[in-house]
Amino acid sequence: MQSADESQAERRTREVLARARALLSRVTIASLSQEARQQHDTARRFVGQAEQALLERNFVFATYLADKAEALAKGLGR
Repeated sequence: MQSADESQAERRTREVLARARALLSRVTIASLSQEARQQHDTARRFVGQAEQALLERNFVFATYLADKAEALAKGLGR
C-alpha cells in the first residue's frame, strides 16, 4: 500500500511524463539537427527510464528523470 506522499509523487511524476510525451510528439524529427535529434532520443530514454523507475516504486529517481525529459523536450520546442 502506498503512503499519501508516494501517491502524490507518483501522480506528479506521471503528469510531468505526460507533458514530456506531448512535447516530444509535437516535434518533427526530420527537421531537427543532429544534436537536437540526440536530445530528442535522450528525452525519450529518460521517459522510458522514469516509467521503469515508477514500476520499481523508486519515486525520487522517476521524478528526476521525468523532470530531465520535460526540460529536454521543452528545449526542442523552441
